[in-house]
Amino acid sequence: IKVSSIPSHASIFLDGAYTYKLTAETIDTTPGDHIVALSFEGYAEQEQRVSVPDGTVVEAHIKLQKL
Repeated sequence: IKVSSIPSHASIFLDGAYTYKLTAETIDTTPGDHIVALSFEGYAEQEQRVSVPDGTVVEAHIKLQKL
C-alpha cells in the first residue's frame, strides 16, 4: 500500500499496529482488506479502508484535518 498524506510525515498504522514509518511510504502487506490510519500532532487521526488485490500496489491518500 502506497500511503501519502497532507501534511506529509504522518505516522502510519496498519490494521491497528504502528508501522514505524511516516508518509509518504510504501507498506508491504498481504492481499485483502486493511485499515490504514494516520496520526500527526495537531491533527485528527484519520482512517481509510483499503482493499489490496493479490500482486498489486494500491494507493491510500489521506488529508488530515487540523484540530
